[in-house]
Amino acid sequence: MKTLFNCTISQQKLNKTSFKSKVHIIDGGSHANQMEHFAKSVLKNINKVDDLQMHHVECCKKAEALKRMDSVEEKLKELLFGNQLKKGDYVSILGLVSVPVLNLADRLKVYTGNKTTVNFRNVKAQKALLMRYLAAIYNNPDKYKKEVGYMDRVDQHMENAYGVINLINQMKKNGIKVFLPAGNGADNTIKWFAKKYGINQELYKYISTGSDTNGVVAKLLREMDNKNYYDFNLLSMSDANIVNVNGANNKNYIFSAKDGFVNAEARGVYNFTPIRDFNGNIKGYGFHDGKTVDFPHEKFDNKTRVENLNKFVGLDYHDVNAGAKETSIYRNLVRRNASTSDIPDKLYKISDVFDENVIEHKKLNILGQFIDRDQKLIYDINPQGQVIFHKTNCEGSDRPSVYSMWGSCFSTVNAIKDDLLKPPLETPSMFMQLLVSTAMFIGAALYLRSSQKNK
Repeated sequence: MKTLFNCTISQQKLNKTSFKSKVHIIDGGSHANQMEHFAKSVLKNINKVDDLQMHHVECCKKAEALKRMDSVEEKLKELLFGNQLKKGDYVSILGLVSVPVLNLADRLKVYTGNKTTVNFRNVKAQKALLMRYLAAIYNNPDKYKKEVGYMDRVDQHMENAYGVINLINQMKKNGIKVFLPAGNGADNTIKWFAKKYGINQELYKYISTGSDTNGVVAKLLREMDNKNYYDFNLLSMSDANIVNVNGANNKNYIFSAKDGFVNAEARGVYNFTPIRDFNGNIKGYGFHDGKTVDFPHEKFDNKTRVENLNKFVGLDYHDVNAGAKETSIYRNLVRRNASTSDIPDKLYKISDVFDENVIEHKKLNILGQFIDRDQKLIYDINPQGQVIFHKTNCEGSDRPSVYSMWGSCFSTVNAIKDDLLKPPLETPSMFMQLLVSTAMFIGAALYLRSSQKNK
């Protein structure tokens, strides 16, 4: 099939401000819905963007957040060989093929017969071996079916990763700008161990405020490194721009990737602020502030997950705070372990309801000063007097948020934006080109004349 990539596009044409690029994002499931709205909010005012196109791929049935690599491979072929791309366009695959490095080391030992050490520090040095291994799996999947099963517990069709990497590299050769998320290191492992060790509240307090209670988070992170708990994104071995996640302060985030394949970074952490109309109803949500609706409420897939938070987050504390009489009734019901469903659905100050020993034992005051009627969620207030929820304050700004929008996928979109906003390369004007050519001609003529005189 004939493709656009046989055409020649001059550098001068690429550098003109009139040249516009299409941005192609490959994603699937509810994640694609989130990323489409985020990408529109980031790229909407950039005149170099001709169009933003979403290309949907299949997700894993066992893990909807992960994309099937056989579906991604087919979509890349469709784009690459279907005349849908031109030189200077952008492609971003918002999916990962993450494998624990300890698992990779075990599989490579079986493959080579020799012990192989793999960690985030040396994984780049193992690229040649890893690529040979992926090629063997890709070319003979039946032979390595059992091996793939050890690494691919959710049927992501990891055996197609090698094909995906090769298609990405071909796109790069054809002048397409490809950006991929680096992955999020050991985020799932950190959260799992935090829950196991009973320091979940301390972890989220650290993410929200930067305060590490008794240094427990620092200790946990050291343990992750010492035990080599790290998830490596196999697609990082491609020639694409591998983008790491930075926090709102543009510094590394707690879940940033640490392997040597990372070659770019951008902000990828955003609070998700509820925005209300004059009647107090939720209109939508903002990635960047509390005024601009970037994501209409009716299009948000996780409405039920934020339903309780939307009762309070972003509202003035004085409008939802229980009074002294209500608090007294609530305290008596809690102490008798009686139902609280009939009292006002407000926020109750923890120190006015529970004894100090209960607060300390249950760690009720780590993530805020107030608790809801059902004793399920703990809230706090920001300096502006608005109700906030620390577990969704991922950017650490105290801007009201009901959902944590973070990850290297968000960073990838920002990296594309940064690349689009780079000033164009200067090309010599026609006059300067003529001047240089004339000078070169005169210089050559003088050299020949001098040579003839010396004969």
